Amino acid sequence: MKRIWTGKLLVSAMMTVVTLIVLKMIDWMEHSFQPPDPDVLVIPFDPFFYLMYVAPFMFLFALPVSMVSDWLTQRAGKYRWGWSLLIHTGAAALLMFWLGWHIRQSVQWVVTPFTLLGLLVQSVFSLPTLLALIYWALDEWWKSRSLKK
Repeated sequence: MKRIWTGKLLVSAMMTVVTLIVLKMIDWMEHSFQPPDPDVLVIPFDPFFYLMYVAPFMFLFALPVSMVSDWLTQRAGKYRWGWSLLIHTGAAALLMFWLGWHIRQSVQWVVTPFTLLGLLVQSVFSLPTLLALIYWALDEWWKSRSLKK
């Protein structure tokens, strides 16, 4: 049990660093393809600022989702990894859907089937869902590595 907790904490710490690298790459791509605008205030990428938000997210959301995923899929047999992937990415997509819904409620948007479909597509193809996929891959790698020992 101690090895599982150690692995989960290590994967969450690694994902915190991976997330900061991904955010830096996005920041670099946004600013490298357009000329600087003197009228726009550019806030430099500060890893400590992002770390203040990323680390709690990894340890308070991603880590419990991973633990629940392990608990739910412990008897899933040979398709355990697929169900685990669905739980990891589904939780991230659900979070993004919920956040998107509440952000849009603050601007009084009109709810139609097309806007809901758009919100669903945005949630599934979002950065947190991609990061959940990477988290799942690291978690599965760590599990397979620790099972060999």
